[in-house]
Amino acid sequence: MSGRDEENLAGYLAGLRRSAGLDVEAVCARTKIQARFVEALEAGRWGELPSNTHVRAFSVAIARACGTDGTRAADLALRTLAATAPVPARPGGDRSFDTPAPPPSLAHKAGPEGAPLEPVYAAARREGGEARGSAMLEASARLRALPLGLLLALLGAAGSLSFLAAWSVQRWRDREAAAILAAATPAAATAATAPGAHPAAAVPAPGALGGGPVGRLAPEAMRAYDAASAGASVSASGTAAGADAGAPTSLVLRARRPCWLVLKVDGRPPETLTLADGQKVRFQVDDRAVLLAGNIGALRVWWQGDNLGYLGPLDRRTNGLVFERGHEPRPDPGADLPLPAGIE
Repeated sequence: MSGRDEENLAGYLAGLRRSAGLDVEAVCARTKIQARFVEALEAGRWGELPSNTHVRAFSVAIARACGTDGTRAADLALRTLAATAPVPARPGGDRSFDTPAPPPSLAHKAGPEGAPLEPVYAAARREGGEARGSAMLEASARLRALPLGLLLALLGAAGSLSFLAAWSVQRWRDREAAAILAAATPAAATAATAPGAHPAAAVPAPGALGGGPVGRLAPEAMRAYDAASAGASVSASGTAAGADAGAPTSLVLRARRPCWLVLKVDGRPPETLTLADGQKVRFQVDDRAVLLAGNIGALRVWWQGDNLGYLGPLDRRTNGLVFERGHEPRPDPGADLPLPAGIE
């Protein structure tokens, strides 16, 4: 390879390939570069490559495929691109070339005439920064050009749609609750529209229809609704609870999360149950029942037709809770039930 070829990127690459005993096809197989790009590089036709970055990257890849580390090829590529303006691939064609950033190790190497290359790269960086700043200014100007009235109108429309959706969901819940009340008893339907009750306030109690909030029902309507909800439960023996939950001896439990309980009814042997989330059980109590709850805050209680809600906080065990006919539930330490096997 002559000294002149060593200072010329095209001649350097062609000489490397010949010295390595490789043809163009072998170089393409090693580098995965198309043959037309390899031939364009060896002929010095830089405009046939996609960009200046491709000129440098392909040159390094070809040099490495020929057994060198590619440093010399990278240096020659930078020198060539700094001194030569690429030409379009076809006459009159519009083509833009990006400018490769200089590696730190080559930033201050001498150019073709011994002049440092740093000013060339600095100019390229300034041009890129100016272009980015111009694009940001244009985008900002477009945003400022939008009418304030249009932005306010869009925000108002979004708020109206959100309010309409919430109102529609509430109306649907009201209709569902009113239907349940009407099916429960005619008196319940009358109580829902009694003086002082909101005409569309038959909202489900917590957990009854998707966990909605408690509505402003008249007391009679609320009691009828709770009774209807509890009446749909399944008894501990697995049979349907057809009796009215408002009967004096009715005890209904509904779980709002998985929990276990032990219940002793009228002196019979205690029953141990595990309830799933949302499951209800109903018991007929002639005289007295005693409850041991592993999580008293997970059980909603109806006793003698009254909705008592949750009788304690979540994750608290309660033993000896007595339900006696004609009385409110009360704790009785002397009535504690034995824990189920495997529970401490």
